[in-house]
Amino acid sequence: MVPVHRHEGEPPPDFGGNNNIFTIMMYHGGFFVGDEKNRGYVDEKAAWFDYYDVNAQSIAAINDIVEQVGYEAGGRVRLYWCLPGKILGDPGALRFIWQEHDAAAIASSVKAGNNFVVIYIDHDETLGAFDLDDVAAYAPGDLPPVYVSPHKVEQQQEQGGSGQVGGASDVEDEDYQPELVDSDFDISRDDDDLLEDQLMADVKKKCRDVDIGLKEKGKQLVEDLDEDVQLQEPDLDDEAVKYNFLAFGEEDMANPTFRTRQTFASIKILRQAIKEYSCKERRKISMPKNDKTRITTICLGNADVKDRAPCPWCLKASYDCRAKAIAVKSYQAEHTCSRKWKVNAFTSTFLVDKYIESFRADDKMSLKNFYRTVQKEWNMTPSRAQLGRAKRAAMKKIHGDEVEQYNLLWDYAAELRRSNPSSSFFLNVDGCGRFSSCYFSFDASKRGFLARCR
Repeated sequence: MVPVHRHEGEPPPDFGGNNNIFTIMMYHGGFFVGDEKNRGYVDEKAAWFDYYDVNAQSIAAINDIVEQVGYEAGGRVRLYWCLPGKILGDPGALRFIWQEHDAAAIASSVKAGNNFVVIYIDHDETLGAFDLDDVAAYAPGDLPPVYVSPHKVEQQQEQGGSGQVGGASDVEDEDYQPELVDSDFDISRDDDDLLEDQLMADVKKKCRDVDIGLKEKGKQLVEDLDEDVQLQEPDLDDEAVKYNFLAFGEEDMANPTFRTRQTFASIKILRQAIKEYSCKERRKISMPKNDKTRITTICLGNADVKDRAPCPWCLKASYDCRAKAIAVKSYQAEHTCSRKWKVNAFTSTFLVDKYIESFRADDKMSLKNFYRTVQKEWNMTPSRAQLGRAKRAAMKKIHGDEVEQYNLLWDYAAELRRSNPSSSFFLNVDGCGRFSSCYFSFDASKRGFLARCR
């Protein structure tokens, strides 16, 4: 029986005690948070597949459902089966679906009477990558008390405030007395002459202080220039000398390297450089934090190896207001993991960008030759389905470019008639509206030919 994709809002089927068919509920698009006791799956989407035949249960059948949801299976994502009668917070609730005996275990549970199977998709291997900053698992204790000076409380009450700070009211000190000021010794606004003299004296005093400060700074600057400690090149501007940022250019994308205080023009360029680095170095790079202004990347090369410390490679970058760009704030370049034969960044889209010119030159390239080329240049082992998707996307992009180029002939004809009215330009198309032939004649050539023949 062919599984039926049930849309949201539709009623569930009634199997009537039939243990040969069941429903698969697949959570996708989210990520795991918390440890084993406080585990959850957030930002998720759900998809239901009814009337699934237990006799057709296999790893390939589950991967087909993953691809129907819209993801690339075959090692690109991790699948976890929630055991019957358990939830995510129970110990041992999830089982990694990897081999055929895992699919056989699901079939056995269905035959035992469990007609509802729940599967979670882990996209970035967030399960197990537990962060100690998890607020749900490590909630802070009582907040420390906040003490506010009575002077601030009095100012808030004078402005109409309640005198509460951080949700707790401050008790006024009954013994506190505001400072008493004798106004007889102050200069009032009626004493205009005295007030003007005092203001002028204050202005002159401030000017003298500014002059003294400028002289001291100038003297210090001359000493620094003489010692030649800070400024090595007088041609550099102040910003370059102070911050010393190193920009990442397009020529660096062929072999990306990272360092602290390195800037990127946009977050998109940084993501592309990280993916290029992951494929070049064959490292299993993941991005736990990835938004418009910051990126945190780690290496998961040792995640599958038991009793081994995580790989220390890490990169953190965010927007820097001084450089007006994305800057690398911290970077650990050391790897302790081994290189991988498959990485998440090595996708069919990545192959299209790298080999579109090869397909443009040889559109008859077979998948076997394509596989040999990729394996030789990248030391990767892509699947046949991945290579097929890359080839179809490349050919579609190439033919789309050629169609757009031929469409420019109509614009060229219109511009020629506008700028050279006596010139001729004719296009001939076939029955499907595609280009067949064209004829054009420039006015200057026609007049020159006629004048010469006479």
